[in-house]
Amino acid sequence: MARIDKGNDLSSPVLQAGWTVGQDGYGLWTGKCTFKLDRDYAVAITEFERGVAHPVAPFDTFMWSNRVSASYDRNGIATLSIDYVGINTGTAPEEGDPTVTDPNVSGAVATSSEPIETHRNFFTNTDSIDPIAGYGTGTVTAPIYPQSTFKADPNSPTLYAGENGAHFTQVTGGKFVGFLDPEFPYYYGRKSYLSPTTGFSGVIYVKGGDANPEGDTLVQTMRSAVGFSSNDQTFQGFLPVLVPNYMGTSYDGEAGAQLLLASVNFEDYGLNVYKISYTLRYSVEGWVPEVYPLFGS
Repeated sequence: MARIDKGNDLSSPVLQAGWTVGQDGYGLWTGKCTFKLDRDYAVAITEFERGVAHPVAPFDTFMWSNRVSASYDRNGIATLSIDYVGINTGTAPEEGDPTVTDPNVSGAVATSSEPIETHRNFFTNTDSIDPIAGYGTGTVTAPIYPQSTFKADPNSPTLYAGENGAHFTQVTGGKFVGFLDPEFPYYYGRKSYLSPTTGFSGVIYVKGGDANPEGDTLVQTMRSAVGFSSNDQTFQGFLPVLVPNYMGTSYDGEAGAQLLLASVNFEDYGLNVYKISYTLRYSVEGWVPEVYPLFGS
């Protein structure tokens, strides 16, 4: 049966009912639209370009086509399925700031094996309990330990004993040799302890490209921030909020800033929309600034 053309010649895409949009709760919008089009026009490469605005307001201001597929039906009609991606948090960014979603963050607390002498209570009673190795009869700045009859091996020099069978190479401490006294069975031979480690994993999406150079700059800045510490959620204002307020807003420890940007991964998610996955490590004492400098300082 021959095709009879009547009405709309379908020379341009006609939106079909049933199109969808959705928001992930953090500002990332995705959607799908289906169009009918004459097959002769549906083979034009322009119909498959990325970056075409969504056909319906107000989504046309912040969502653009990202992926297109076509099926060619009978009677010379084609069906186009187009995916759209965009960012809209409901709040316009300040001038010069990138368009970025709110962080989607998860956290985990685990334990890892660390040398016992790195324990925060090894010398001092940080947690209001007796220190592990103690300060002997000396002061906090000048510990003095008594000589011991124990030796690490027959040829080792004289050692000096602290609390719980801890032994050192010098009267003032020096190198920690180990727990050598079997009189303290809960410490004897112990070389490590399980240290709690807190880690945060987060994901944000940012709008970049020629029209949004701030987004490209953000990607580059996050790359540069890996290995640096921070005492706030924004790394001294150089980055967007990476940790939600309910996790805390101030991160100052005794040794330094408590947040460390441990890793950053990047991925093209849509047209000029970048997915940034990152991990943060949290330290109760803080990260020593001489080793992990404060970002931007």
